[in-house]
Amino acid sequence: MKNLKLYREISQNLELQSPQEVLVFSAFDIERNRLFFASSANIIYTAHLSSFQNGKSKGLLLPSEINQIELEDGDLITAFDYMMEKEALIIGTENGLLLLHNIDDNSTEIVGQVEGGVKCISRVPMEICLLFLLVSDKCELDGKNMFGSFISWRGIYGGVLEWMPSGAKIAAVYDRKVENRCPDIAFYERNGLVRSSFSIKEAVDATVESLKWNCGSDLVASVVRCEKYDAVKLWFLSNNHWYLKHEVRYSRQDELGSCGIPVKPLQLICWTLGGQITIYNFTWISAVTENSTALVIDDSKILVTPLSLSLMPPPLHLFSLKFPSSVRDLALYSNNSKNRVAAFLSDGSLGAVELPDPDTWEDLEEKEFTVEASISETGSGWHAKISHRNYMEGLVIGIAPNPAKNRSAFVQFDGGNVVEYTSMLAWLLLEGSTKHDDMSFSSSCPWMSVAKASDSGSLKPLLFGLDDIGRLHFGGKVLCNNCSSFSCYSNLADQTTRGNLESIHPRKLVLASIVNALIQRRFRDALLLVRRHRIDFNVIVDYCGWQTFLQSASEFVKQIGMNLMSKNPQLCPLGLQMITDPAKKMQVLEAWGDHLSDEKCFEDAAITYLCCSSLENALKAYRSCGDWSGVLTVAGLLKLEKDELMQLAHDLCEELQALGKPGEAAKIALEYCGDVNRGINLLISARDWRRL
Repeated sequence: MKNLKLYREISQNLELQSPQEVLVFSAFDIERNRLFFASSANIIYTAHLSSFQNGKSKGLLLPSEINQIELEDGDLITAFDYMMEKEALIIGTENGLLLLHNIDDNSTEIVGQVEGGVKCISRVPMEICLLFLLVSDKCELDGKNMFGSFISWRGIYGGVLEWMPSGAKIAAVYDRKVENRCPDIAFYERNGLVRSSFSIKEAVDATVESLKWNCGSDLVASVVRCEKYDAVKLWFLSNNHWYLKHEVRYSRQDELGSCGIPVKPLQLICWTLGGQITIYNFTWISAVTENSTALVIDDSKILVTPLSLSLMPPPLHLFSLKFPSSVRDLALYSNNSKNRVAAFLSDGSLGAVELPDPDTWEDLEEKEFTVEASISETGSGWHAKISHRNYMEGLVIGIAPNPAKNRSAFVQFDGGNVVEYTSMLAWLLLEGSTKHDDMSFSSSCPWMSVAKASDSGSLKPLLFGLDDIGRLHFGGKVLCNNCSSFSCYSNLADQTTRGNLESIHPRKLVLASIVNALIQRRFRDALLLVRRHRIDFNVIVDYCGWQTFLQSASEFVKQIGMNLMSKNPQLCPLGLQMITDPAKKMQVLEAWGDHLSDEKCFEDAAITYLCCSSLENALKAYRSCGDWSGVLTVAGLLKLEKDELMQLAHDLCEELQALGKPGEAAKIALEYCGDVNRGINLLISARDWRRL
């Protein structure tokens, strides 16, 4: 459960040679951190990523080297990529030339000719191979082979596609205008089979201009052109669901060109036709808030799941909030039973909503609530007024509320300096007591959180930060050098999700809090701690022992509430130990079977259903996991009539055949249906000559 947060945005402009000139293609040299751009005037611009100065404002010129590609009159660059093996650019032209251009010595060599012209070039990862998309169906190359005997040339039709860096899949755009639908993005295996697909959820006339994987192969960036704007959308796959985690919009006047994520897995580079290059730096943050509510961003929705009530894995959720446009960022304000969510949207508007009382959330399952944004072009909305505005001297990369003081927050600038802001006073930037040198970090920390501690009766804020190379900062020092994430709770210890704080053992501190709650018979608090920190539930029983826990069972149930296991099936094994009534044990077993079935553990679910004599459910579970022998065994226990059993066998035979298991289908056809001809045909299909 995580969201993608933008923490730094830097723009610089490339100086083009004429007002009519525009950028048309880009390529990246990962080894030497270079950006290459091809223009409509057949000019190659080379810039270095190190030229981008952190925190500088827009409008600065980006230093670049200029190389002119000499082509015949009327010929243009139509395809462009960087070949790391040759340390040179491969260029395709409208007249069909394939050129190898060396930037270092400004030399160009013709290495091939394609009849009909080159439309696109895309290098297949992990192989020395090029994939060409051609204007015509003819693919003829001259005898010059710069790659030796390993090269493979293939000509196909197509629009937009991109190989995954690992080479496992190809992302492609599927145009569905004929069906009056917007385009899909589909993913193909290397053998051409479709793996998955999803809709971009835009208007029918929207087009996808480019697709780019990040170097970690877990994010896909797409440039989408709509009627009123261009957008860069970032998609992320989790639990077989593609989430739209972030969207950046450009006006049509800006004329967005393309994007790429070539060097760092969470660094997006975008450029416009006019030469503005922007680098966006993102970071993953936990979608689970301090009150254990998961707020997962997916396109224009926030998927809400209170983990204190349920442990649904995304994309499952309790209910959702739908906004007028894609959600870029969100913030939760929680005070006692009041929970308010604010969302920053991709159209520039702000959405805010107060969530219902947590006691009523159980009744909101699978509901979707529409939230109006502040006044914008997308709807009527509501009025939001800016009460005060301050201009910063540096780039702000993080804000965290101060839990020890009302109307106060800590603001982190690029570089790690931290100042405190109080809403009733003006900014006191680099002077006075508000700078907080003792809380500043030695480097920028995209992850920042504040905990509160008691110091001689007064509350004191403790500021923690995690930088992008895994160092955990606190009080001007580095506590840990290999931390991947952390969480702070005001009434608990600081706990890193992975790794320890050097000599501190946070897991033990959390266990100590659980033990204290159990000793004081605060079972509800103990259970909340166990859920929040993913501790084994058995600790609730094991610490004091089974006999001692049984004496407190009635108080445990009273604090937790009488339908806990139906809402939290993971507690069923514990309930089976506590409950002695056979009838109630059967109910618990059935609830556990339902949970296993929901988790797609059908074989385990079937066995559980059999233990509580829920035969119908056991039959469904065996059928869901394709265990035909289990299905027929349970059918015998149900004492089905001969006709019903025969029909079930026929259905199973067809299902197994459709699943590509003709051998198993043949067994049912021969042993249960008595259909010899069908059985023989299935055995032939399975090539099971021995049984024939």
